[in-house]
Amino acid sequence: MTGFGAGEAALGGLRVSLELRAVNHRYLDVRVRLPRELTEHSVFLEQRVRAHLARGRVDLSGHLEGAAGGGHSFDEARARAVLGAMQRMADALGYTERVPLTVLGAMPELYAGATGFSPTDARAALDAALTAAVAGAKVWRNTPGHERMRILLEAATLADQRAEAIAQTISAE
Repeated sequence: MTGFGAGEAALGGLRVSLELRAVNHRYLDVRVRLPRELTEHSVFLEQRVRAHLARGRVDLSGHLEGAAGGGHSFDEARARAVLGAMQRMADALGYTERVPLTVLGAMPELYAGATGFSPTDARAALDAALTAAVAGAKVWRNTPGHERMRILLEAATLADQRAEAIAQTISAE
């Protein structure tokens, strides 16, 4: 099965979107990439893809869009432990300078986003978005090649027009 499909669903105050890309393959090979807030649902989505499709190399990627309800929090205790361990390692290696605090900014696991949605709600939204993405991929698969080309050319033309409008707006300011 070769195709592309996308689906969206509301999740709390956010919007979850999934994009499914599939190419012909003898067996079913599913790969799922989700944002950190949803990674615990990767196996669930893989099983759902397997329920919908029989073969193909399937890449499923997800995104969360919108403002999170509770903001972000910083795990200060963990940051202190990490920085202390790094400084001890630096000392053991003979590094004479202090480990800078900026290294903590490169560690996303120290920052926890408050998502505000339950696992049940997340699975329901992911399943709805996946169902739409699979349906879109099946439609794409059954669309003749010349029609696919027309659709892609229309999308490219629209993108060019929007880029030109943005460029004109920027140059006018």
